[in-house]
Amino acid sequence: MRRQLEQLAAASQALQDAKVKHDALARDRLDQSAVQRDGNIVGRAAPDLPVVNVLAIAVQAVGPVLSGSIPPLALITTLIGIGSKLGAAAYALWIARISDLPYLPGQLSSKLLDGNAAISVITQVPTLFKAFGPQLAAGDRATAVDVVQLALAADGSEALLNKYPQAFDGLAQPSIESAVRDLRKAALDFVLGQEVPPDAAKDVGGLGSLLKAVDQVRSNHEASAALELVMTTAKTLKSSQLDPEPVFTNAASLLAHSNMDAASGFGQAKLQRARCPSAQAARPFLKGAARTM
Repeated sequence: MRRQLEQLAAASQALQDAKVKHDALARDRLDQSAVQRDGNIVGRAAPDLPVVNVLAIAVQAVGPVLSGSIPPLALITTLIGIGSKLGAAAYALWIARISDLPYLPGQLSSKLLDGNAAISVITQVPTLFKAFGPQLAAGDRATAVDVVQLALAADGSEALLNKYPQAFDGLAQPSIESAVRDLRKAALDFVLGQEVPPDAAKDVGGLGSLLKAVDQVRSNHEASAALELVMTTAKTLKSSQLDPEPVFTNAASLLAHSNMDAASGFGQAKLQRARCPSAQAARPFLKGAARTM
């Protein structure tokens, strides 16, 4: 048991170190190679932790941050379940949103050519809504689409400022850049809203409530690192041709009916008694759970 706890502690520290670098680099979306390099630290740690342990770590870190708004196990299993239902392109956007990773704005632009969609996205960003209030009030959909398209460009804040200097009169550059980041997140949420099955997040209050909870988790360093461990474990399973959804659902069931302190000591015999084929297929990822001292 001591050896396993030491392994968990080491992995958690590696995740924390990676997350510090990841957060700093993710703010500069131009340095994607560096983000990927430090993200690999998380990737190397995840396969060595059994899925039940991953959930135990995540629940302990995420639960207090959510303050009862959504049960942490429900949050995690819903995130994994939705990811399992998406096609490759939508899955890439889903991972980018949940893991707060760089994504290509061009992946979104074609979905936001409709004026009503563009207006909907802009109204979620107070700075831009105020800057373009007169045009929006007049129903100027062409301007709304143009604003969104410019914001989604690689040089979004500069492009907007160059074309609409009067709209941003008196605003500092950092405020404009912050508004562009907020619009990109709103645009990503809008596009995912078109891709995610309508009832996929009904158990946690809908997609909006789910993503709000994710943002809560991401605002806390420890909880964010734990969520990153969950998502990286899911990607590792998926890359090994295993569907993460049944694996995580089974692990969540085991964890929910067990003492949290004993979660890291679950053995393969208990997993076998669960008689879940997905758990048997995932045995390489659960091997750490069989070790007791």
